[in-house]
Amino acid sequence: MMYKTDRRRCGGFLALASLVVIAIMAILYFFLFSSMFNISAPPGSKPRSYKKPWHDEHLILGPDKIIEAPKAPKPDFNKSFTLKPAVAREGAKRGAMALNFLENGVVNGSWKCTYSHEDRHYTYEATFAGNIDVEVMYSDNDGEDESQLYFITKGSYVKDIYTDRKSV
Repeated sequence: MMYKTDRRRCGGFLALASLVVIAIMAILYFFLFSSMFNISAPPGSKPRSYKKPWHDEHLILGPDKIIEAPKAPKPDFNKSFTLKPAVAREGAKRGAMALNFLENGVVNGSWKCTYSHEDRHYTYEATFAGNIDVEVMYSDNDGEDESQLYFITKGSYVKDIYTDRKSV
C-alpha cells in the first residue's frame, strides 16, 4: 500500500513541476518574442511611448495633393530654403545632410557619409522626399512644441563597405 501512495505523490509532483516549467518557458518566449519586434527608443524618450517612424508613413502626400501651409505659432515661410545640418551617431561624425524646404510644403534632401571603423571603410548615400504636416504636433524630449514644424520624408540609400587588405 505504501508503494501506491508514493507513486501517486510522485505523479502529482511531476505534473506540478511540468506545469511550472511550461509556464516559465511561455513567459520567456513572450519576452523574447516582444523584444524581437521592438526597436530602441531615442535617448531621453520613454521606450513604451516611442512611436516607430514608419507608423507615420501615411502622412507622406502624393505629388497631386495640396500641402497645407503653416500658421502661427508654427514658422511661416514664403520662399524655399535649405538647411545643412551635420549628422552624428553616439558622438561620432556621420557626414552631412541637405534638407530643402520648398514654399509649397515639399521637403527633399540627401545625406552623404564616409567613415572608417577599425579596418572597414563605409560610404553611404541617401536621397529622400516628403512633406511638412501642420496637423501633427512636433515633439521632442521636453514634450510638444507648437512653434516647431513637423515634417516626414522617405527614401532610399546605397551602402558601400570595403576592407583593408593586409599583405602577409
